[in-house]
Amino acid sequence: MQSPSFDSRPWDHLAWLWLALGAILSPFAHIQTVWPIAAWLYPVFLMRFGRTQRLAIGLPLIVVAQCLATAIGMRNDYTRLPVGPLLAGAALAYGLLFSLPFVADRLLAARLSGGLRTLVYPLTAVTIDYLLLFTPFNTFGSPAYTQYGDLPLMQLVSLTGIWGLTFLISWLAPVVNEVWENGASPRVLRDGVLPFVLVSQACWSMAMPGFRSRPGAGLARSHSADRGSPVHTPRARVAVPCGSPGPNAG
Repeated sequence: MQSPSFDSRPWDHLAWLWLALGAILSPFAHIQTVWPIAAWLYPVFLMRFGRTQRLAIGLPLIVVAQCLATAIGMRNDYTRLPVGPLLAGAALAYGLLFSLPFVADRLLAARLSGGLRTLVYPLTAVTIDYLLLFTPFNTFGSPAYTQYGDLPLMQLVSLTGIWGLTFLISWLAPVVNEVWENGASPRVLRDGVLPFVLVSQACWSMAMPGFRSRPGAGLARSHSADRGSPVHTPRARVAVPCGSPGPNAG
């Protein structure tokens, strides 16, 4: 079986509509004025656009959309950076960083087959999310914070940190695009959809009545974040079966 061509791309006469939808949802997918569903959906549309366009067209427009979304997210003195070159530079830097998973997907996914095609984007997103931990901005802008208040997804943080949640959110886009490009064939369902569904179901099972949370834990924003600081501090909520001994049990 011949491997996919590096330059091959699907044709979609509605590609520019998908760019518009992704660009509209993107400002609400991180930082402030968050719509939790937007964090899941906007990569689906931007990825579809990027995969249907030539590199010289698709990727620069995705970068522009991400930079504009970041600038909107940093409005109203949210980061406490003065309006001017410093704030513009921060928006540009974050926009470029948020674009890198799309670049990696466009360059590498076509060279892979099976379920590996769906892992390029989320793995790149998680890598960037993790490396930002070592910068002055810490985990600012992580998509994991968009799901604050969703108990099953917050429970996932107890096992994986915020990066497991970032992976799950980012995984949806390539899975949907795999079905979008190749149809719901048995191979696509087995290699792409089924793993995502099983992992998602495992996360939702953490909210079943048989689990409880230990006090004082959860995916939370630090007090400094409420004051507009770009530093967000994750805390892990621990899910344990009801009736199991506590940490001080003899």
